[in-house]
Amino acid sequence: MVKKSVIESSCKELFTLIENNSLKDLYFKNSTLKIFLNKRINNKILNNEKILEFESINNSIQESKQNFILNSEQCLVTANSKNFDIKIIYAPMAGTFYRASSHNAKPFIEIGDLIIENQVICIIEAMKLMNEIESECSGEIVEILPNNGDFLEKGQAIVKLKSS
Repeated sequence: MVKKSVIESSCKELFTLIENNSLKDLYFKNSTLKIFLNKRINNKILNNEKILEFESINNSIQESKQNFILNSEQCLVTANSKNFDIKIIYAPMAGTFYRASSHNAKPFIEIGDLIIENQVICIIEAMKLMNEIESECSGEIVEILPNNGDFLEKGQAIVKLKSS
């Protein structure tokens, strides 16, 4: 595992890089660490606070996740280890996220639902076209990240699921 002080100093350097350039996203990956920085949270650009997600890459089945919250003065770290595989389904295109086919319809998925591969999990509206997004694998829904009606960027995480 990478030392906290090394991660914090790296975070601050990457934070400065993204802040001083016209970057919206920054992605870094090496053999032990994967870092994704994004200036947007819930489609609002933040001035003083950035959220970064770090994932340790292990050779074993276990996945260790660390969430880092950075502000201009300090780096706060919380770690959360899991003994199961968490899969993330990403938006294949930019557009508006919808959990159901209409306002009155039941959502395609809820937290705790068991889904199968190729099951519709949401709709992304792009250029006035409704695109059904299907799951790439089977598993249990752990977290639905965007809110209904949020604008998604291509490659933004939509759903976390515990793979079966």
